Amino acid sequence: MGAPQILSELNKHPADEYIFRDDESHTYSIRLPEDSSDANLPELVSVTRLTEKYFKPFDAVRVSQLVSSTCYSIVGHRYEGMSANDLQKQWADNSDDARTQGHKLHRAIELFFNPDMCIETEESQDLHCLRQCDEYQQFEQFWSEFQSTRLSQGDSVVPYRTEWIIYDRSARVAGTVDMLFKNSDDTYTLVDWKRVKKLDRTGRDRGVGLLSKYANCNLTKYTFQLNVYRYILENVYGLKIRSAFLVAMHPTRDTYHVEPIPKEPFTSDVVHRLFQSLRATHVLRWSLSQNLKHNERIKRDSED
Repeated sequence: MGAPQILSELNKHPADEYIFRDDESHTYSIRLPEDSSDANLPELVSVTRLTEKYFKPFDAVRVSQLVSSTCYSIVGHRYEGMSANDLQKQWADNSDDARTQGHKLHRAIELFFNPDMCIETEESQDLHCLRQCDEYQQFEQFWSEFQSTRLSQGDSVVPYRTEWIIYDRSARVAGTVDMLFKNSDDTYTLVDWKRVKKLDRTGRDRGVGLLSKYANCNLTKYTFQLNVYRYILENVYGLKIRSAFLVAMHPTRDTYHVEPIPKEPFTSDVVHRLFQSLRATHVLRWSLSQNLKHNERIKRDSED
């Protein structure tokens, strides 16, 4: 019997030992043995939360009131007869369902690349049903065609890690990489799986702060997130990312869509500056806390 094919064991990184994720709250924490310095620094912020900081969330209350006042009496309209509260509930339910189905798709893909990973019976039944769905068929089509294209170019691609929790300790940022492939030239390809109907390229609003010149739309957010992962992998983990893209899949799509995610100008314009600022802020905070500890120790010693 061969060794278990679990990518996190085959390609384990030393940093994996110290980072943990609470799946219920989707929060991250670092646990370092015999090291108390992190106690004086802020909790880790997830890449998702970091993204939310720079983009105003969808205002369901305001929009539902506007839509209801406009469409309530329009015969045949999909929102006919729906109050603002009805709309908010429908949107919240749709969002919850999309999140659940997206999680299941991610899990199914993770198990595809880790065939020896143990799962519960109930989850196995759910995944069996999901593998018959259109979005999973789109994933399988992508993987087959992606491999074929690479091989025709004389460039093999090997699954390296799935659902990889990575972090930058000094910047206090952590996140989960959907997929990382290793290329034949020892570089890597970064991939994000998205169960999404469409990719919005424009928005009525713009981001704030460093992202004030970028549209508040899902593609901008995905681009930001993927470039944060790329930055951490290259600058903390020492991996060279040759390319990055997201794969959009959804039951309403005829087939999958691959969206290349460029490194520039996003990385130098936003991500690099952001991480420099985060590190400087946290180092200063840590330094001040150490000075305070030092002064308290001197005071205690003098009193003794």
